[in-house]
Amino acid sequence: MACQRRLRLPVGTPSPKGLRMSGVSATPGLPASLARQWQGPLLVVAATALGAGLWRAAHAQTPHAKVDLHVRAQSLLAAGHVLPGVELIEHLLGEGGVSGERRAWMHHEAATALYEYLRGASERRGKDLHRAIRHYHAAERMGAGLSPDEFVRVADLNEWLGAFEPAARAIREALDRSVRGAGHLRRRLARWIEQGRIPGGSDDVRQLADDILADGQAMPVDVSWALDVSVSRLAEAARPEDALDLLNRHAPRLAGTPHRDLPAYLRALALSRMGEVDEAEGLVRELLGRWQPHDELWARASLLLGELCARGDRPQESLGLFEEVLKSFPAGRLHDAALMGRAEALVGLERFGEAADVIDRVVAIIEHGSSDGVLDRDAVRALVRTAARRLEGRDDQPGADDEIRFLEMSARLLRTGDVEEATFLYERIADLCEKESLTARTRGNTERARRMAVRGAQAAWTLASREATRDEVAGRNLWRAAELFEAGGDDGQAVSVMAVFGRRFPGSPRMAESLRRLGHLHAAAGRRSDAIDAYRRVLHDYPRTIDAMQSVLPLADAMLAGADRHEAIGLLESFVEPPPGSDLLVTPQAPEYREALIRLATLRIEDGHDEDAIFRLEKALALYPDDLRVHEWRFMLGELYRRSGLALSASDAESQVRESRRRLRSAMELFGSVAGDLGCQDEDRLSDVERVRLRASYMRRADCLFELGDYGAAAAAYGEALWRFDREPTAVVAGLQIVQCRLRLGRPREARRALEQVRWLIGRVPADLFDREPGLPPREFWKQQVDDIEGMGLLVDG
Repeated sequence: MACQRRLRLPVGTPSPKGLRMSGVSATPGLPASLARQWQGPLLVVAATALGAGLWRAAHAQTPHAKVDLHVRAQSLLAAGHVLPGVELIEHLLGEGGVSGERRAWMHHEAATALYEYLRGASERRGKDLHRAIRHYHAAERMGAGLSPDEFVRVADLNEWLGAFEPAARAIREALDRSVRGAGHLRRRLARWIEQGRIPGGSDDVRQLADDILADGQAMPVDVSWALDVSVSRLAEAARPEDALDLLNRHAPRLAGTPHRDLPAYLRALALSRMGEVDEAEGLVRELLGRWQPHDELWARASLLLGELCARGDRPQESLGLFEEVLKSFPAGRLHDAALMGRAEALVGLERFGEAADVIDRVVAIIEHGSSDGVLDRDAVRALVRTAARRLEGRDDQPGADDEIRFLEMSARLLRTGDVEEATFLYERIADLCEKESLTARTRGNTERARRMAVRGAQAAWTLASREATRDEVAGRNLWRAAELFEAGGDDGQAVSVMAVFGRRFPGSPRMAESLRRLGHLHAAAGRRSDAIDAYRRVLHDYPRTIDAMQSVLPLADAMLAGADRHEAIGLLESFVEPPPGSDLLVTPQAPEYREALIRLATLRIEDGHDEDAIFRLEKALALYPDDLRVHEWRFMLGELYRRSGLALSASDAESQVRESRRRLRSAMELFGSVAGDLGCQDEDRLSDVERVRLRASYMRRADCLFELGDYGAAAAAYGEALWRFDREPTAVVAGLQIVQCRLRLGRPREARRALEQVRWLIGRVPADLFDREPGLPPREFWKQQVDDIEGMGLLVDG
């Protein structure tokens, strides 16, 4: 360093920085304004000249020139221009011709200058950090020999660079050379181990603490840390006697220091682990009376007392202590420990909703890896399982929601290898969500029903998506996820899951069902073409399966929704009546056959193929007399008979007239049967369609009798309709038909009385009922009808 002092710039030599900062003109003899005007150009010229001079100096090959250049570099360093000075030194080192000893010293000089510069810099470039480290290593290789403090500097540089393992090696080199402040360096290593920045575990931290305690020259702050680590770990390792022995040996070293109260807390901790709860609690309470809040030791003592209260079945007092710590420490290790304690206390008090909120925060801290080793994943999972078990079997909605939430939080803490635990948790979540969905649907809460179904689906989907999940478990949970997504109204997600099932398990026995359900989901979403493709695959690839039978009608419906009506009818016909030589896919007793037969009959009616429709409906009535829709089928068949009977009545052929009358009688009987079936039921319990069908059946039965010429029976049948629906427009229509029957029977006096009754009925039936009835003229029309009939002179006796 003597040489360095010898090469320092002479006192009074201005640095470039000094020139810039002064208010004196850099060009003596010029006015200040002119100096400012030419300052920029002159600076460029000067910089160019300086650069040229440095270049000539650098390329001069004489030893004297190299010394001069080194002097210039030292001048730059001394003036605070570290980076240019180091660059000049590096240039000299790269030129060669410098002796080994001098090269080592120059590397050392550059490293030292860079370190001091970087230590005070607001921003540290990685390039400069690497340069400093390389110069230190080069100096050491060339025999300069680094001091213990310089190894610490190498550690600092590596830490700033984020290279903690090289930093740790440098610190150990410093420790091997008996560096000053060894305790601080050992604590630094321990911190990096705990943060996961360098390899190591609790045993390594414990060894570092033991090394500090073995150092009689260690500073009190380091002894305090080491004693805390060693005693705490011995106490937690069920070795409280050893912890007390260690405490008794080293506690005197902290007497009279700012750390003098720590041994008392550690003694209480060791006593609590020995089972001496009362003594430990008394000691902690005594200490808390002396300490002030916001102090770290106060917080740790409060946490210990909270733990002791919880063990003593005093969760409310425990909760209060943890909440006080949380108020004073909004973040950090103590905050996290207090948060976990608060969660445990709330579970103990069975305040599950609040506990779930707190545990959610605890789990989030663990997920983000920011607990600094305070929060133990397995301990949190155990707490969550305890809370979930206490909630099992509760029927109230909040209890079920809390249990599901606890299970979901436990699932967030799963590790990759927790295969069985994952299966249990996710399937339990799906079970509870499905149960809650069904309960909500029963109670009319559709929104909750859908939400819970989707929540259960997500649990099943997550389990199926885990790599470690067994195929059997994955298969059943993919299926369940699709079902629950569908129940929750998320058909798009259901399609995605079912598609994954098909790709992942193409040989599954449920593949046909998978395709059929996929077709159903596509159809529900309006994707007709995709639905048709899925259903056709079922019929083609799995023709002899129940799913193939169940795909026929949905496929026909998808075709009917487009322009494939003819193909849809052909599909249904081949299903209920296969071509000669082919096997019947299903028996008539199968529900799929029944629905296809009825759908085919309906389509034939719409297309005007009455005879084929009659054949299908007669077959359905013969096969399924106990079907709940039998009155609907009878009405449809009765209408077909009536319509075809009226068409045949226009013929002159006697056979057709006979067939016409047969059909009208059959229609009359069918309408009468429908009227009887529906008429004996409470009309308030009938659907709107059934009420319309009931009125029409009464009127159609009477119409058939009228067409058959049995006017007396027809009048009686119309009278039944009038009596049954006397406050509806149907009564008016029936009354006018009675007038016609009386006239056909040649009884004008009775016809007049019937017409007067109609006039009375028109006034009795509310006008709005005429307006509400589809296709029915308003009240005024019927009044005019009555007037017109009366004015015809038909109601006068012969």
